[in-house]
Amino acid sequence: MKITTGSGQCIGKNSNRQEPCVKTSVTAALITAAGMSSRMGSFKPLLKIGSVTIVERMIRTFREAGIRQIVLVCGNRAEELKACVASYDEVICLLNPDYKTTGMFESAKKGMQYLLYRCDRIVFTPVDIPLFSISTVKKLMESEAVIARPVYNNRGGHPILFQTKLVPDLLAYTGDDGLKGALKSTEIPVESVSVRDPGILYDADTPGELAYLKRLAENGQNGSAG
Repeated sequence: MKITTGSGQCIGKNSNRQEPCVKTSVTAALITAAGMSSRMGSFKPLLKIGSVTIVERMIRTFREAGIRQIVLVCGNRAEELKACVASYDEVICLLNPDYKTTGMFESAKKGMQYLLYRCDRIVFTPVDIPLFSISTVKKLMESEAVIARPVYNNRGGHPILFQTKLVPDLLAYTGDDGLKGALKSTEIPVESVSVRDPGILYDADTPGELAYLKRLAENGQNGSAG
């Protein structure tokens, strides 16, 4: 795992040297996990589905799909979250210091700013949608669209893929509809990628929803790692 300073500079675990900002032809993953988990009553990223935490499950899914750069935006209980993912070399932790007063889009913007010159495409998801499959991520990565989302039974879900060239416009968005509104404001068509994966639709905002997701995972109704 790597941790960044407040300026967004990436610092390696075993080095004080700032890493160069190099453009590479890769797809990175962006997970926002800075929120307060107020509806759940417990800190969602560290709750378990099966034998691993929600956040680790998502990291493993992205890793098994071939993604080698995973940005995790922390805020609430950041030190605990960093400790949980410390063994994953692919993970870069960023901090949203204003997590108490800002929403998910501000955390997403932190990640997008960091990734702007470090990859060509970003696969984005909030941390509370943990059951999407490895195959879904791979299908998204096969798309050549500027924006692509997975669709199951005519319903769109997460993660969402978009090309990094959109990031300046997304960062400039000042509307009230978050990342969804920012992507819509670009007026670029969204490609629907059909998947056989109901996990793209299910979030874990409440204890009841988490219990349902646990039952789905136990019954093997998704392809995520773990």
